[in-house]
Amino acid sequence: MNFTKLFVGTLIGGVVYFLLGWLVYGILLMDVMSIPEEFNSILYSEEEFNMVFMAVSCLVWGLLLTYVLLSWGGIKSFGAGLLPAAIIGALVALSLGFSMASMYKFSEVPNVLIDSVATAVISGITGGVIGWYLGRGKAGA
Repeated sequence: MNFTKLFVGTLIGGVVYFLLGWLVYGILLMDVMSIPEEFNSILYSEEEFNMVFMAVSCLVWGLLLTYVLLSWGGIKSFGAGLLPAAIIGALVALSLGFSMASMYKFSEVPNVLIDSVATAVISGITGGVIGWYLGRGKAGA
């Protein structure tokens, strides 16, 4: 395994995932992905929000996608990275979402489905960018 590509792909993937997450969840879906009002007290205020934890989360997701795309081999373009990463994102989001919906009253099935689609899109684009990075400089990539 090429650890330089793993490291750089992780950084690129983490940054792309963070920025797309901010755009999709923080702006486009902010009102759609709300939780029932009686659970608002469990949310952190903007002042309490831990940006370091969010950055770590995005970097770990970038690491997962980069590791998988590197391990599968042959992922050397935006298009080649897009679909596998979108599938991984959708399946992980569905699994975690339904798990949360089974245990917590604040997790609602419509939000699980919306989140799964959003995660598939964000992960797909992130995987595409990682795939582009992995194939840059290669003939026919």
